[in-house]
Amino acid sequence: MTKSETQQQFQKIEEERNAFLNELSKFSSEAVNKKPNQNAWSALDVVEHLIQSEHYSLKYIEKKMSFNPSFEKSGLKTNFRYFMVKISMWSPFSIKAPVAVSQFSSDSDFEDLKSKWDSERKKLKLFLESFPSDLLDKEVYKHPAVGKITIPQMLKFFSLHFNRHKKQAFRTLGK
Repeated sequence: MTKSETQQQFQKIEEERNAFLNELSKFSSEAVNKKPNQNAWSALDVVEHLIQSEHYSLKYIEKKMSFNPSFEKSGLKTNFRYFMVKISMWSPFSIKAPVAVSQFSSDSDFEDLKSKWDSERKKLKLFLESFPSDLLDKEVYKHPAVGKITIPQMLKFFSLHFNRHKKQAFRTLGK
């Protein structure tokens, strides 16, 4: 994937996010904070999870890049790992989220979370704009379940992850 294609992938996930937030903005604070049951996530819990997931992903990469490491070139193993990500995101089975991305504040505020996500996406955009093209085919991102994949695969994971949770949020809202 080229730098231009990576930017297009980022634009796609931004459009998905903005459409989702636009839909959520139509619901009351009570509705977006309501949990279907004690162990389930509210729609805003889903939003917070997505923000946390993207935040910690970028933090991991920034920390990793600060050591000036050498990265493995992607290959068959990388593509297999990404294939496993795709299967897990398409699976009807629930996947337990890591603790770091499943701690939510009670009665979240939609506008606060939207601002927070806007900020995280700006950081991601700046990171991608400055990301070296020669590393696009390298195993830079470490997915918590399957291991190392490329930055373009990470963006595709973000899209798959987002769409899986968007459905969850809308189910919670009865939509």
